[in-house]
Amino acid sequence: MTSATMELLEANPAVTHLWVSRDSARKPVGDVISGDVAREAAAGVIDQLRGLVWRAMAPLWLSAWTSSCRRLPSVLNETLQARAPTP
Repeated sequence: MTSATMELLEANPAVTHLWVSRDSARKPVGDVISGDVAREAAAGVIDQLRGLVWRAMAPLWLSAWTSSCRRLPSVLNETLQARAPTP
């Protein structure tokens, strides 16, 4: 994700003083990216970063959602059985 983020930011002329410090963050563990963004371009840069995160995370979210949907009928059945009146 760091490489894709750096490429996105490097390509934008509104971003300056860009640097990355690999493995320097402790909580959460990871890389730190820093730079300056021109005020008038900030909203666009944030939108681009959100899009990058969406493209990276969407397959994981969809996979988790699909797994949940597959399990839904058994969960509903278990719930109904647990709530069924005893004779």
